[in-house]
Amino acid sequence: MKKRLWLVSVALIVIAVLLLSLGCQKPEQEKPGGETSEPGEAAVTFPEPGREILQLVPFGAGGGFDTTARYFAQHLTEDLGVPVITENRTGSGGIIPLLDMQKTEPDGYTLTLVARATHPPQQALHGADIRLDQLTYIAGVKEIPYILVVSKDSDIEALEDLKEKDHVILGTSGSGHISEIAAHQLADALGFELRKIPYDGLNAVGGALLSGEVDMAFLSGTIIESHKDNLRLIATFTEKRSDYYPDVPTIGELGYDLFLPVETMGYVGPPGMDPQVVEILRKALENVVNKPETQEWAASLKEIVTYIPPEEVKRSNLEVIDICIEYKDILLGSE
Repeated sequence: MKKRLWLVSVALIVIAVLLLSLGCQKPEQEKPGGETSEPGEAAVTFPEPGREILQLVPFGAGGGFDTTARYFAQHLTEDLGVPVITENRTGSGGIIPLLDMQKTEPDGYTLTLVARATHPPQQALHGADIRLDQLTYIAGVKEIPYILVVSKDSDIEALEDLKEKDHVILGTSGSGHISEIAAHQLADALGFELRKIPYDGLNAVGGALLSGEVDMAFLSGTIIESHKDNLRLIATFTEKRSDYYPDVPTIGELGYDLFLPVETMGYVGPPGMDPQVVEILRKALENVVNKPETQEWAASLKEIVTYIPPEEVKRSNLEVIDICIEYKDILLGSE
C-alpha cells in the first residue's frame, strides 16, 4: 500500500513539473522585418539590417504599374525596416526587368512585377526567354479592368460610330497586349480595319491618344483619371459595370460578346527563392493591400488594389500564354 502511494506521489510530481515547464515557455513571436521557420528548420531573418530591396518596374514612370509599385515600396520600407528602391527598366515589351532579375541571386533582394496582359504574350508570341513557369510568385496586388476610350475631340461618340470608319488606329502597351484580341474582335464585328501602334506603357498610350496619334485605346483607371477631362469613355470590357464609372456600359450590354482583357499586377522573384523569404514578402504585401489607407488611395485613383494568392497569379499568367497561342494569327497578323 505504501509503495503504491509512493509511486502515485512520484507520478503526480513528475506531471506537475512537466506542466510547469510547459506553462513557462514563451510563445515564439515574429520579429520585426520577418523571421519565420517550419518545425525542424532554422529560422530565416529577412531582410537583413543594412540591406536594400530593389524592385524593377517594367514600364515607364507615371503609369499605373509605376504608381502602384512606388506606393508599395514606401509602405514595404516602413513595414520591413529596410529601403525598398524602385527602378524603371523599360523597353522590349516590358521583359527587360524579368531578364535582368533572373541573373541575380534568388535571395529576395531583387524583385520585379509581372503583367498578365503583357508578359505572357511576349513569351508566347515573340519567344521572350522570361520563363514565366519558373519564376517565384510572391503575391498579386492589383486587378486592372480596361475601358475603351477615345479623345474628347474625336468624332467617335459611341461604339456604333466605329462602323463609319474605314480604319481605326489602336494604341497599345507593347506589342501583343491581350487587349488587342478584343480590339480585333471588335473590328470584325463593326467592319473596320484595325491598325496598331505599340508604346512603352499605358501612360505613353494616353499621351498618344490626346495628341491624335491614335484613335482609341484600352486604358486603366489611373491613366483615365490623369486625363479625365480630355477623354471620352466608350465601353468597359468587364462582365459588370465599373463601380468607379457606373454610367459607362459594358461591351456585353452593347450587344457584343467579346474577349474581356483583365490585367493583374504580381510580384515575382527569381526561380529558387527560399519559401521562408517568400512567405515574409507575401505577408508584407498582403498587409499593405489590407491597410485602410491603401484602399482609400486606390479609390482616389479609380484602381482596384486587392490581394491575389501567388498560385492564382501564376495560373492566370500561364493561362494567358495558351490564349495567346490560340489567337496568335490575330495578334501577329498586322505587325
